[in-house]
Parts: sequence; structure tokens; C-alpha cells
Amino acid sequence: MIDDPVGAFPVHGMNGIWGTLSIGIFGQKALGLAADGLLYGGGFHQLGVQALGVTAASLFAIAVMGLVFYMIKITVGLRVTKDEEIKGLDIGDRKIFVIELAKCIRIRTGESGNEAIG
Repeated sequence: MIDDPVGAFPVHGMNGIWGTLSIGIFGQKALGLAADGLLYGGGFHQLGVQALGVTAASLFAIAVMGLVFYMIKITVGLRVTKDEEIKGLDIGDRKIFVIELAKCIRIRTGESGNEAIG
């Protein structure tokens, strides 16, 4: 399972794919493209070019990041200890309790913050 707590792939990955493919659907020669998109009479050619670009970029990213993560795994490791996972990384990594830090910030700024932190 891929751990993506910040939603990087759904936001950046899927929107990047959509943006690239949409050029093949809505693009126009008048805007500087080599061919019109699907909805402007260009057929599937430009959409195919864009899909090939998505495929090539995806394969490149998977290969390079696979190598990067493998190198990290064999050098410093990818995971924290089970104890740090249970306690939370704010304690193990930064030696602070984030909830307590947020309360201190609220006190200094005068914000109530009841809706954000209990």
C-alpha cells in the first residue's frame, strides 16, 4: 500500500494527467499546437500524442523514484520505528507535541482555536 497522507498523487498526479490530456481534447492550432484537439476537428492524433506523453512521463517518474526510494531504503531506511509510529512523529522526530505547540501559539496570538484543536 502507498502511504500518501497529503494526497500528493490525487492532486498533482491526476490533475497533471488531466491537464495534459485536455490539450489533446480542447487544443487548437490557433493557440500554437501542431494540430487541433479532438473537439476541434483534429481527430485522435493530438490526444494520442498527449497520452503518449503522459505514459512516458509516468514511466520515467516510476523508474527514477523507484531507484531513489531503493537507495534511501538501503542507506538510511524509509520507515520509522513501530514505537515512533504509535506515539507520532512530532514527538520522535521533533521532540515536541504538536497539539501543545498549537495551544501555545493560540495563547500568544489570542485565538480561541476551539474548532481546530480540542
